[in-house]
Amino acid sequence: MLTLLFICMLTLAFNIQPVRAEPRTWTVDDDGPADFHTIQGAINAANPEDTIFVRAGSYYEHVVVNKAVSLIGDKPAITIIDGSGTGIVVKIEAANVTIRGFTIQNGRNTTIDCGINVKKHTVKISNNIVRNNYNGIWLQRSNGSSIIDNKIWNNTWAVRISESNKSVIHGNTIANN
Repeated sequence: MLTLLFICMLTLAFNIQPVRAEPRTWTVDDDGPADFHTIQGAINAANPEDTIFVRAGSYYEHVVVNKAVSLIGDKPAITIIDGSGTGIVVKIEAANVTIRGFTIQNGRNTTIDCGINVKKHTVKISNNIVRNNYNGIWLQRSNGSSIIDNKIWNNTWAVRISESNKSVIHGNTIANN
């Protein structure tokens, strides 16, 4: 009886379940009180499944999204990520990323520059303004992504897709590309 009790106690003692943090919302504001003043700073601090809410403003940075987060802008017309005329403005290097509510602009110099570049991952890109880039949105080996209800204007190429399958492109306004 004592042996059975001892075995039960050991079983309970070693049945340790890892504790998972609840998803958190981080706030970014370029000129006011917030968790961060840059989008990249918030991404670096975030855990997978966190949400990064970006308040209205102009953010002059090249953003690398390397974990599964939701990047949500206040309103597309007034929440701007600006690449200052060079490079990839938003580079997505993780699966299950959502990007919504931004103007993404000025990744304009060479044929590999983009407003949004996605390589090898599934993402949701919706309700953005993507303008003045060489490639507006470029999906590379990205299967099952969604590009929905964006305004894609004044890019050399609006949406460029290479080696990608089963992606949905729907409800976008595409002009002057």
